[in-house]
Amino acid sequence: MNPQADVPADGVAESEGCRVTVSFRLLGGVDADLDGRPLGGLGHARQRLVLAALLLDANRAVTAEQLIDRVWADRPPQRARNTLYSCLSRLRQALAPARAEVGIERRHGGYLLAVDPETVDVHRFRRLVARAHAAGDYDRATALLEQEIGRAHV
Repeated sequence: MNPQADVPADGVAESEGCRVTVSFRLLGGVDADLDGRPLGGLGHARQRLVLAALLLDANRAVTAEQLIDRVWADRPPQRARNTLYSCLSRLRQALAPARAEVGIERRHGGYLLAVDPETVDVHRFRRLVARAHAAGDYDRATALLEQEIGRAHV
């Protein structure tokens, strides 16, 4: 799996001869689509928070301790690590239909969600904000931001 290889800004990638579209939404709720259809099995709110925590740090290892802190803050369950491992296992299963484009990997020091950042609305939004700011063209900046906000609520 090489989720960053030649994936254009629209989040469309070639996979074994067919076009596959994967997209993740964190703005306004944690959801995922595969080929324009909701990707089921993302689970309950805490499990979705695990996914969100990994997506925010796309392609970077996040330690189990960081994930536990981000998801449960100062109220972790008694067996927080076991609960986290269960969430990760279920998320791997939910993401399996998109495994050519995205996957949760165990790395030294933590867990990494391998994904093209352009498939994640937050990362597209950040890139557009930076681009708009650098351009200094406030009309263009407004148009770019409105475009991404519109995509986030689709």
